[in-house]
Amino acid sequence: MRRPTNRNAQTPADGFDFSRLLRITLRWWWVLILVSATAVGIAWAVLDRVQPLYRATATVIVSPTAPRVLDDVKDIIDVTEGGRRDFDEYMQTQLDILKSQAVAEAVLDRLDLWADERLFGPADAESEQELDADTLRLTRSTSLAGRLKASRVVDSLIIQVQFEHKEAELAAAIANEFAAVYVDQNLGTKREVLDKARSDLEGLLDQRLAAKKDAERKNRAFSERNNIVAVETRRKEVNSERQFYNQKMLEATALLVKAEAELGEVAKVNTKGIYGIGLTEVIQNPVLNALKVQHTQLKNEVSENELTFLEKHPKLMGSKQKLSHVSGAIQSEVRGIIRSVQARAAAAKTELDQFVVQFEEARKEDEKLGQAMEEYDKLQKELKEQTALYDRIRKRYEETVITTSVAANNVRVLDQALVPNVPVWPRRNMVLGAAGFFGLLLSIALIALLERADTTIRDKAHAEEILDIPCLGLIPTISITGNPADIENTRVRDLFVHDHPLSEPAEQARTLRTNLLFLSAERKLKTILVTSALPEEGKTTIAIQTSATLASAGGKVVLIEADMRRPRLAQTMGVSEDCGLSTYLANRDTEVRDIVQRSHIPNLDIIVCGLIPPNPAELLNSLRLNQLIARLHEQYDMVVFDSPPVNAVSDALVMASRIDGVLLVAKAKRTTSEALRTAFNSLMNVDAPVVGTVLNDVHRGTLGYYKKGKYYRTGYYKRTPEELEEQARRVNSGGSSS
Repeated sequence: MRRPTNRNAQTPADGFDFSRLLRITLRWWWVLILVSATAVGIAWAVLDRVQPLYRATATVIVSPTAPRVLDDVKDIIDVTEGGRRDFDEYMQTQLDILKSQAVAEAVLDRLDLWADERLFGPADAESEQELDADTLRLTRSTSLAGRLKASRVVDSLIIQVQFEHKEAELAAAIANEFAAVYVDQNLGTKREVLDKARSDLEGLLDQRLAAKKDAERKNRAFSERNNIVAVETRRKEVNSERQFYNQKMLEATALLVKAEAELGEVAKVNTKGIYGIGLTEVIQNPVLNALKVQHTQLKNEVSENELTFLEKHPKLMGSKQKLSHVSGAIQSEVRGIIRSVQARAAAAKTELDQFVVQFEEARKEDEKLGQAMEEYDKLQKELKEQTALYDRIRKRYEETVITTSVAANNVRVLDQALVPNVPVWPRRNMVLGAAGFFGLLLSIALIALLERADTTIRDKAHAEEILDIPCLGLIPTISITGNPADIENTRVRDLFVHDHPLSEPAEQARTLRTNLLFLSAERKLKTILVTSALPEEGKTTIAIQTSATLASAGGKVVLIEADMRRPRLAQTMGVSEDCGLSTYLANRDTEVRDIVQRSHIPNLDIIVCGLIPPNPAELLNSLRLNQLIARLHEQYDMVVFDSPPVNAVSDALVMASRIDGVLLVAKAKRTTSEALRTAFNSLMNVDAPVVGTVLNDVHRGTLGYYKKGKYYRTGYYKRTPEELEEQARRVNSGGSSS
């Protein structure tokens, strides 16, 4: 048989069950209140014994630049010329200075707090004797600096100086003094730097003045030695001379080249004669031209005479003599021309050599003058540099003197620390709230432990969570005065639902009936077995109440006492106990009509246990039980069995497979989850059709549902429950009501 599932059971995918948490919280509300109140009370008591701590805050503003008295005078000390990161580093440095041992020592000196027990506690003579004065001062100033809190306000130039102490006035005095000492020391440090800078600049200024004067002396001596005033004029003259001699050299060179060319032409006379010479002087010489004409005529005449006369002919010889005389004249004239050309070439060479010498002398003189001017320029440049450096240092020195005289501080106190009225610690509201929250957490942890330690079935959700099947009914506690074990009290409890139809138990019994009828429509539920995990859990009471409510709905119901070990149905219903279920199962001659008895409840018949047999399980496992169930189905709309507990004996397990549905009864705050789970698993092992559980003896107020119990008494009905029950008895007995 398939194991039944709980439609209302929450799966892990549904998320956190807040309703369960609420139920647990409501169930253990007194633990929450008790533990939280205890925690708050302890915190309150501790706060009364704690001496309050006061915090005094002074504010200091740190400007990037100090105020300037003169606009054109630059301060020698710049806070920072970098970006945001550089300024952040500067501010962090100022915080470190504020918390330094030197500032703390000055504060102790000004306020005379070196031996103040409020800061350092009672003096320990032995320990102080072991320390020298310097070490003791260092120890106490460091201790005071460590207690100071200095922080920068985000994205601002403001620093908060905070000091905490049990005495508000002392805290304010120390905070203010720290701020004042810091401001004074910042200005003092600035003055020290300015004095040192002025002293250093003064020494450097003397050095630069001496260097400047030395450069002036060198310039003056060099100028006097080299007559530097006339150097420029002489250099211009030399440049003019160099240009003149250079021009003359070019001209002499041209003449020399021309003369050498003419000499080359004249030299051709030996090979080509005067007719092959292209020399201008030869061509333009009238004497030589006349001789050339005569030479040509005589040469022609000789040639004619040789053709006419004999070699020794006087006319031929005369012609040759004339030709020889003219040739000699030509040679003599050419030699004169050569001597003239050679003389011109020699004169050009001599003139060229002279101009070269003069040009070289002018060049050397110009080079010498250039070196002198270059040296003079170097001396002038050095003099300018020394003068500029001296002027710069002199200007900075004068600015330093002015700055020192009117030194401005870039740090100032913005707000003095006021004497605090409200302690910073302990913060009562915060501490009490934290104590309450801690108490709440502790109570939750305690409730979790109690929940884990409490294995009993507490409510409907718990029962459904344990077995994963629906809880069909919640039967409230039926309060009975006297001994609960008394027979009469037991009978009153069993018949309470019938005798008090308008009570909460009766209403819940009818709810159980409605759920069973709903299941009967789905599963054709005609036979119900009522059992429990352990004895004393109210299964018989539930069986009687369920049978009574089913009968009151108009159907014919028979209640069978299958608990043949501890029967009590006969006493409760006031019927005979001699003949019953055991009689029918043991005697085949017994008929159903012989064991069925009519009760005083309309539509409800009873089959009691009968005589207690020695072997109940064997009787219940017989075929006679099947026959009995079949015959009862023919006569009744619903058959209800009251069986023994599952974990105690096996009677219920023997019967379970023959029943249409099993109701598993658990007693609130008594039945353990392990016992209920064991009983359920035992029923599942025999394929018992467990339709649900019934939680019995649920105390008023345990569940939110029963907190509204007055609804059934005064909220909806106009009459009291007693008046309504009296009217119901009259209606049932056939009487009239007022």
